[in-house]
Amino acid sequence: MMLVLLVIALLAPSQVFGLEGCSSGDTAFMCKNLNVCWTALGFASRDDLKYLCEIQGFTYDDEGGSGSQDDSFVVITTPPRNLTVAEGTAAAFRCSADNALRIVIIKNNELNKKRLQDNMNEGNPTQQTTIQEIDAAFYEHEGWYTCTAYGVGGTSVSSEAYLEIRDICGGADCQDPKICEPDAYTGEYECVCPGDCDAQFDPVCGSDCASYFNECTLKKETCEKGLVGVTVASRGLCSFSPTAPQIRTSPSDAEYKRGSDLNLEASATGTPEPSYVWFANGVQVGEGNVFTGTMKSNFQGDWEVKAANCHGSFETAASFRLSMVTDEDLTPPDDQCCKVYGDPHILTFDGKAYDYMGIGTFVIAQHEEGLWVVYGNFEACGDKTKQLSCVTSITVFYENEKVQFLRMWRINNNGKEFMVPLGGSRYIGGIFIENIDLKYVATLGSTGVKVKWDGIVTSQVCVSKCAGNTGGLCANANCDAGDEFLSRGFMNPYTGSWAAASSSEFGNSWAVDPDTAVMEPEDGALPIYRDRPCDAVPAEERSAVEARCNAIMNLGDFNILAEGNVVDSEKILANCYFDGCAGLVFGAGCKTTGDGSCTAEIEDLIAAAIAAGMSMAEAIAKYGSQGLDSACMMGMELAGELERWGVDIGSGWREQVSPPCPGDQEIAAMKICPT
Repeated sequence: MMLVLLVIALLAPSQVFGLEGCSSGDTAFMCKNLNVCWTALGFASRDDLKYLCEIQGFTYDDEGGSGSQDDSFVVITTPPRNLTVAEGTAAAFRCSADNALRIVIIKNNELNKKRLQDNMNEGNPTQQTTIQEIDAAFYEHEGWYTCTAYGVGGTSVSSEAYLEIRDICGGADCQDPKICEPDAYTGEYECVCPGDCDAQFDPVCGSDCASYFNECTLKKETCEKGLVGVTVASRGLCSFSPTAPQIRTSPSDAEYKRGSDLNLEASATGTPEPSYVWFANGVQVGEGNVFTGTMKSNFQGDWEVKAANCHGSFETAASFRLSMVTDEDLTPPDDQCCKVYGDPHILTFDGKAYDYMGIGTFVIAQHEEGLWVVYGNFEACGDKTKQLSCVTSITVFYENEKVQFLRMWRINNNGKEFMVPLGGSRYIGGIFIENIDLKYVATLGSTGVKVKWDGIVTSQVCVSKCAGNTGGLCANANCDAGDEFLSRGFMNPYTGSWAAASSSEFGNSWAVDPDTAVMEPEDGALPIYRDRPCDAVPAEERSAVEARCNAIMNLGDFNILAEGNVVDSEKILANCYFDGCAGLVFGAGCKTTGDGSCTAEIEDLIAAAIAAGMSMAEAIAKYGSQGLDSACMMGMELAGELERWGVDIGSGWREQVSPPCPGDQEIAAMKICPT
């Protein structure tokens, strides 16, 4: 004991004895390194130094000679949290630590860290908190920030957090009067009712015929009651006695030609003045006492105009029916087109329909003398266990140019990607590219050949009627559907024949690289889940698929196609059933699949959002993308075929089924994989 006390007396806090760090001024280092420091400090034995360290609160692993100080090491108790803030707004990281000499938060920069560390060994360890504030955060502030707490003996601990510059409420879809409340720590938002209102009396009369203390109170109270759309009808307290509206005039049943102008008018009595809402087949289509528009398919049927006041507390309605006269004449196109669509179905230039589900790059169509070529990249799609394939891109070769059309309306030319905007156009050599109604149309010089790509899965090649001299999966364009498989990419060396025994053998022959392509059995014998997927799914699922396909095929807009024998309705329906049972859905928002359905995944997201306080309408709007299913894809193809025959039906048909098919803006915003 006498020796130990003597050594304590002799050791000055800043003294060093032969080995850097072996001083009583650096107790942590000294006691962690008993085996080397006891001799450097001049102790008679290791046990003497051990005793000195123990009375200062250190314990040891005797065999290893390593030690740690009880309740003395620096520890971060409140680490900084990730932040998401809008550009130009304030941001603040908070960090706390115990037993710290100093604590700092800096944007990741090694030079700054080293410069600061030089001054971190002074003072007494205490509980410390630091806050890094940024008054106005901009994109240059985005990145990782490190909280570093420095302890005795040069020890330190760190924790990182990320600052993202993004307006969380920028894309919020909150129904008025709810407002967006961002959570900077999660990066998510919640739609909430307005908070406390000021105490200034500035009364207003709401459109619900109730008086409110001020406009803020109107929004807060109507929101809490679940009322949507209540507005300020007038300043001051309500000063009238409301009376229910009565319809005075409304439209009668009428017939209109497709595309003709609609001018519908209604009037009603009531106090306060009623508001008007128009409905076509149960879907709201307009507001105000006058409805104007153009007659289209989804406007034929049952109509209703409602007059209401006091925010629907009083309401009346009048009903009528509009019919559409469809007397358009079909004008035969002056070309013939081959189409590859779905997973995948092929309609040759001469109208022969067959399926081919290889994987790899295949010649869709080509000029037999090499003037132009169109390749298609076939990749696995739908329910991957069924081993189906879809076209995910096409490549056009013409003159000296090679242009690849990718999904999501991207174009690749010589390694550079770009897009042609809707309604825009661009030349690449002799290839003239247009974006017409979200479809790329590439005209190949003066050849008369047009190549079309819908940005998703459908490719089309159109040539002059009976032009012949073509090959590929689209066959020979000689206006004879009976000889489609007689000419293929190579001659059978055993038979000397150029004819294919089956559509599978024919399709295989047009593989660009047969060594890498996954091809069909040449005898055409496919497993049931590939050849007849509807036989491999539950009966309930099959019935749902068939019902949706039938609902779209039976829309009045498409009757003219079947009546004019323009399309093979039975074959098109069969393809719709096939794709639906195969699980083919584009842009459904799935995290784990590409061209597949993810109903359960979407339902889970919606349920979780509702449980977190979001309304059902808000949750469905945020997560409820159903994508493009086989029925909607069929409808789009039928509408496109009508356009070829001179009839433009617009997009109203998409709203006539439930759930409705997505509009062009929704489709353009989808992420369609693989990309």
